[in-house]
Amino acid sequence: MPKDLFIDGIRVNADSSKTVLEKAQELGISIPTLCNHKALTPFGACRICIVETIWNGKSSLHTACTYPAWDGEVKTNSEVVRKARRMILELMLAEAPEAEDIQKLAQEYEANNKKYAVNRAGQKNKCIMCGLCVRICNDVMKIGAIGFKGRGFQREIVTPFDKYSDVCCTCGACVFVCPTDAIKLEDITDKKITPLLSDFEMRLKTRAVMNRAFPQAIPNKPLIDRDNCIYFNNNNACQICDEVCEFDAIEYEMKDEVMEIEVGNIIAATGFKTFDAKRAEQFGYGKFTNVITSLELERIINASGPTNGNIVLRTEDKNGNKIFSPDNLKPKSVAIIHCVGSRDNNYNKYCSRVCCMYSLKLAHLIKEKLPDAEVYEYYIDMRAFGKGYEEFYERIREEGVHIIRGRTAKIEGNNGKLSIRGEDIVADKLIEQNIDMAILSVGLEPREDAAEISKMLGISQDSNGWFTEANSNSNPVGTITGGITIAGTCQGPKDIPDTVVQASAAAAQVIQSIKKGGYVINELLVTINEIFQKSEVQNVIIAGMGNIGKALSQYKNFKKNNINIVAAFDIDPAKHTKKFGISVYPLNKLTSLIKEYNVNIAIIAVPDIAAQEICNILVINGIKGIMNFSPVVLQVPEDVIVNNINLGNELEGLIYEATFKAK
Repeated sequence: MPKDLFIDGIRVNADSSKTVLEKAQELGISIPTLCNHKALTPFGACRICIVETIWNGKSSLHTACTYPAWDGEVKTNSEVVRKARRMILELMLAEAPEAEDIQKLAQEYEANNKKYAVNRAGQKNKCIMCGLCVRICNDVMKIGAIGFKGRGFQREIVTPFDKYSDVCCTCGACVFVCPTDAIKLEDITDKKITPLLSDFEMRLKTRAVMNRAFPQAIPNKPLIDRDNCIYFNNNNACQICDEVCEFDAIEYEMKDEVMEIEVGNIIAATGFKTFDAKRAEQFGYGKFTNVITSLELERIINASGPTNGNIVLRTEDKNGNKIFSPDNLKPKSVAIIHCVGSRDNNYNKYCSRVCCMYSLKLAHLIKEKLPDAEVYEYYIDMRAFGKGYEEFYERIREEGVHIIRGRTAKIEGNNGKLSIRGEDIVADKLIEQNIDMAILSVGLEPREDAAEISKMLGISQDSNGWFTEANSNSNPVGTITGGITIAGTCQGPKDIPDTVVQASAAAAQVIQSIKKGGYVINELLVTINEIFQKSEVQNVIIAGMGNIGKALSQYKNFKKNNINIVAAFDIDPAKHTKKFGISVYPLNKLTSLIKEYNVNIAIIAVPDIAAQEICNILVINGIKGIMNFSPVVLQVPEDVIVNNINLGNELEGLIYEATFKAK
């Protein structure tokens, strides 16, 4: 029969496998403690968690973190307990008078902070000698960079031989478990301390070795940073995450896998990267502490960001790290500079389309959080083109934001402030102004791997590196490769509404292609034969782009009636040359095959939008002088995919015969 344990009058089943502290926490009863940590075996060093136990009518005091939850009665806040905690806190105040957690507990328990003289450690001491830092460094991390020295009142935590530790790996575990913020890595090692920074937080905030990439990540699961995890770098040490995980979900041996799946459609929505503001050296990004980018300000303003939503100035710590803290001073003047990296012959000539409106939004948020701050917008042209955009622009003007038209030439330091030099073309004058903070509204650029993805998918890029659509008017989400569509900013700069519209169009095109069902590839030959019957031909070359070309390539040496297909090949989009803005197969191979096989006719299957351009290129590049025939170009819908989309019926009625004949 289970025995009963009463904690503050609440009955629970006694369980010797758990401590009184754990049972109390399950009931929602708060017991103060400073030295209890899930990563370490309970030690009872701080004594603050002391409780009164009553068994067989006998009362005694025990630390809740080490006392098993046997049957009997436990009082967590009796007068005896409060008196004992008060005395312990008074002794701690003499040992570590600067520890804030002890000061708060002392106030709660009405402890006299002057009852005992300050100990030998001095007025600034925070260490209570709980030993958590030593235990986690030695027992868990298996590093051994710090240890105890001396006994009794002479006991202290030191590095071996009182010198900087050579074995310290700057993991920070000792700092993490210290309940009073007493230990500093700078006192242990002279190695450069490099914090792990969150890319999602624009490297303004630290992250753990195990973390989610960003809140909306798919799958939304934590990942282990193998390069910095102690387990992978110190002979399977640590393993704290495995010990505290209630669901036994940690798998250290799991590795990244490359999966191959066969699909009928691909939507490329790879996005963009922001312009690197360091390239624009005249603005001092990376040089001046309070010159930041627009995305950095976005994270600062966010309630979950590094400053909890407070707009503050950035400072440098003693290691030279630039940090934001909620307690820092607030800026009194802020300048927002438009078109950084856009509309500039030195970087990108195109307009990034989003900078004007998000800059106005940032100005609005700054005025909302700092009503007394002076906010300046320096712009070239205000491109408020969307629905409601012009009205928002007028609203910002009415909120008291100073909107100045003209280019900003330079940002310099000036006695701790920033000095902006630029122009005001409306007032027809040069300006120089001191501010506290400058925001660089950076433009959009293609991702670094855009060229690699373009080659892999067989889609073309424009001169700026953005993916090229089949036709900006009639097919803005299609590409020259059947079955592959594009959406979002991989195709070019655009705002959220335009991105959503394009993504919806791409999804609709994929759904449409799926609904059409599959057709046998041989049906394509029916359409080709209809062309052959109109001409007296013998030797034929057929070629196609992307999936069409791969399907056609299997028909080399096909013979039917008087038709002899002497060559059939795929026009590899990755090897195209570019003429007239369209990618085409190098013509030297085509011309050599025509000569070799005495070809009468060539059939080229390309996306429908490319048909006329292909014909023009065939003429201009001299194909007309090689043979007497009419090149035939099959216009293929963008969504054609082998064994998934109609390759027969879709081509019916879409045959485009060149309107010229070789002279």
